[in-house]
Amino acid sequence: MKARAFVLASLTLLIACDLHAQGSGIVTFSNVGATPDRRILVYEGGVGGYAGAGYAIALYWGPAGTTDDRNMVQIGGSAGFLSTAGVGTGIFFGGGRTINTGQPVNGPVLAFQARGWCTAGGTITTYEQALASGMVATGKGPVFDLKTKDPTDATELTPNIGQAAGWRGFAIMSLDGGHICIPEPSTIGLGVLGAGLLMLLHRRRQ
Repeated sequence: MKARAFVLASLTLLIACDLHAQGSGIVTFSNVGATPDRRILVYEGGVGGYAGAGYAIALYWGPAGTTDDRNMVQIGGSAGFLSTAGVGTGIFFGGGRTINTGQPVNGPVLAFQARGWCTAGGTITTYEQALASGMVATGKGPVFDLKTKDPTDATELTPNIGQAAGWRGFAIMSLDGGHICIPEPSTIGLGVLGAGLLMLLHRRRQ
């Protein structure tokens, strides 16, 4: 019985140590309140402006000191922009993001990068899809290191990605500058178009 109790206690200790080793960090994915140079731009079809309707942005992370962004991993879902026109364009709020780092400490320094793209009316939901399509605009910011919040420290403030020293605004654009981010036709729109074509064909037959 003593041996069994010792084994159970040892397993409990190992599990506790393993859980402790799985550190995590928290950041806020937002650039609300950012100066113009920290907002997201769009340049398509020879026209420039701030990102609004039809565009999305996502946050990626990697180990501190990352320089090659190909192995960075997306954290959570994408975020849209707060306004389609005026002062809210180019500004997004994606909320809090928790990164389970696998490191032995909480609140470590990690590398971050934001990537944006045209959603093509909601048919393209990730940056990777947009890049692979070759048909819609994409863009990404610089990779930078940031100290994350320790979730076990109630006094520590959560850092805001868009206010970090390494954050920079960037442009979402097509490689040739010619494509324009136009949403896909809605079902209603397609129905109206179809009805119009049928009426035209009917008149020609008469």
